[in-house]
Amino acid sequence: MTTSALARLACALALAAALAGQPARAQDVAPDASAFQRGPWAELGTLDDGATLSISEARYRDGAVLTFALRTEYAEGDTASAIEVFELDCAAARARRISAAVARRNGEMTGSNQPGAFETYPQGSVMAQLAEPLCGPSTGSG
Repeated sequence: MTTSALARLACALALAAALAGQPARAQDVAPDASAFQRGPWAELGTLDDGATLSISEARYRDGAVLTFALRTEYAEGDTASAIEVFELDCAAARARRISAAVARRNGEMTGSNQPGAFETYPQGSVMAQLAEPLCGPSTGSG
């Protein structure tokens, strides 16, 4: 991301953090990419390849775990957009992707609801930049 994109990302993150509180998630019912597909979304900025990154305004909290989605809208190529749903473990500073959906320009949709393993996110990564406003200033990044 460029410096101006990072500045827009920081502003968007502050806005995203100020949005209404997260509803509690029903036990054992993790939202998948289709649950987030229609939005609403808050734009975070433009990536170096011209894609637009947005974060879901809908968020779900279950204890220290926050579930949210990132949407990438591609400017070029066969893929029109992708939605990835993440669980962010605020207490342990780690995250995992739990669901994804891809829309192709020809209208084809693909998806996966296979959760990945929790992994510590690198300092300075997009996930680390999201963690502080979403989880609070006490969140560490590994």
